[in-house]
Amino acid sequence: MPQPSKEPTAALPLFYNKVRPLDRVQDAALRAHRTADFRFSAKTNAIPLVAEEFPFAAGDYPIVFAAGTIPVPVAVTGLELDKNLMLDQSGNWLARSYIPAYVRRFPFILVEEPESKQLVLCYEEGAPQLSPRGELGLFENNEPTDVVKRALDFCMALRQQGETTDAFVQALLEHKLLDPGHVEVELPDGRQAKMDGFLAIDRAKFQNLPADTIAAWHKNGWLDLVYAHFLSSSRWQKLAEITA
Repeated sequence: MPQPSKEPTAALPLFYNKVRPLDRVQDAALRAHRTADFRFSAKTNAIPLVAEEFPFAAGDYPIVFAAGTIPVPVAVTGLELDKNLMLDQSGNWLARSYIPAYVRRFPFILVEEPESKQLVLCYEEGAPQLSPRGELGLFENNEPTDVVKRALDFCMALRQQGETTDAFVQALLEHKLLDPGHVEVELPDGRQAKMDGFLAIDRAKFQNLPADTIAAWHKNGWLDLVYAHFLSSSRWQKLAEITA
């Protein structure tokens, strides 16, 4: 499985190739399109999640952890490395399925300036979601419109939720709860699809956590995340059905 990156410093994260700061002068004519187009996510089968999304994503996707120095929670959206099963041919997300915030954020992103350490709202240059032909202006009378304000608020909230997620993952690592995962999914034609290269919470180790740790996790809201992760394991078969 792929290993999605976190917010960028030097390297750019998943889906982003060339970002630039949003500028009220240079981008005065840039406008946002009303119609969503998620084709930029067509070539991945794992979308990063933040902790607050676990209960929503668990109803549609297996939630696992992409292996790495700091594991990243992801929603699995396909049984092949380069195929997102949740898109139709027009780039629409499948109806009534949860759309991860990481996907909804695109083409905007917050980037930290190396010198000032300030966060700057940037966007993926050339992204089809933005063009002079869009219906929604980004600037009016040289001032940001609600489109930009909402994008900034959304990116800020996602970044803050990422910090909560990092704390949860660190706790999993501290208690050595993450182990390599392996799943075999039966496809409708009888073939077996094998998935590995990810991490999952070991149920037995979790059940043996000390009572004071369980109490602390309950207070932090982390037990809900663990149970959502366990519940989501039944969604592998849903991906097999979509494959058919």
